Amino acid sequence: MPDRLEPQLSQLSRHLPSGEGWVYEPKWDGFRGMLARLSAGTRLFSRRLRDLGPHYPELLELGPRLPPDSVLDGEIVAFGEGGLDFGALQHRLTIGERAARAAAELRPVSFVAFDLLRLAGEDLTVKPLTQRRRLLEDLAAGLAARPLLELTPQTDSRDLAVSWLTGFLSAGIEGVVAKQSAAHYRPGERAWIKVKGERALRAVVRGYTGSVLQPRLVLALYDGDGVLHTFGSTYPLRPREVAPLRQLEPAGWHPEPPLLHRWQGQQAEGWTEVAPALVAEVTVTHVDHGRIRHSARFRRWRADVAATSCRFDQLAGGGTAD
Repeated sequence: MPDRLEPQLSQLSRHLPSGEGWVYEPKWDGFRGMLARLSAGTRLFSRRLRDLGPHYPELLELGPRLPPDSVLDGEIVAFGEGGLDFGALQHRLTIGERAARAAAELRPVSFVAFDLLRLAGEDLTVKPLTQRRRLLEDLAAGLAARPLLELTPQTDSRDLAVSWLTGFLSAGIEGVVAKQSAAHYRPGERAWIKVKGERALRAVVRGYTGSVLQPRLVLALYDGDGVLHTFGSTYPLRPREVAPLRQLEPAGWHPEPPLLHRWQGQQAEGWTEVAPALVAEVTVTHVDHGRIRHSARFRRWRADVAATSCRFDQLAGGGTAD
């Protein structure tokens, strides 16, 4: 085993690095995992070294195929129709071992490997990424274990990496991780660079939570039948940004919180409804079943855009607001 099983981490950046020696990989919408065949058996660890094997037992079946004393680093994902399904992964954490085994039979998850830390007792963390990648590719090809074991794409083309940032958010790619090809693996250190994919869109302001002086906008879009649905909220606006909102008369107060983010849990506060007349341009980083995973960032008001033109097809595609 490596001296420390801690995974190497990423530092968040708004800019994708460029230049010689950089390679790029998609950031998958899943759970970080480390799959290890140890003397005591196969183990699946989370980023914080939690034992995930009971929740995803199908991935433990990969252990006997690996050489003894080997460790893979990667992402646990659930492939679904049209992209990745984070909700299916999340659900597995809420059920018992027996139910997890039944779920694994019906809809197995996958381990998308992006690094090889140890192979047949040899510590590879001291070797450059290019060498670890080559050994990982050879191992994956020899195992022929798809779809349980997949190999993440890697490219030295920054243009291709940019296309991952802009074109695949709705399919389950959260962003891009940039790595230096000559670098060693550094457990516990934030030595990679992660850039989140962002998409700009136009949304109807359905109301707000908190004070009108520093509100979180409740955002909505129209479906194909002309029905308005909430899909998320923004980070709090700054006082200088709220003038158009303050000009509207409240249409009502709702003590129950609006349904916004898919896995955020319930909020304690209610919300103030306004007439669906204002349009805000916002940026979102990830879309999950018609809702955004994280709060949106407010960019500007769009008085030139009709509220009825703000439709859900913006979430399905890769376009941006104009």
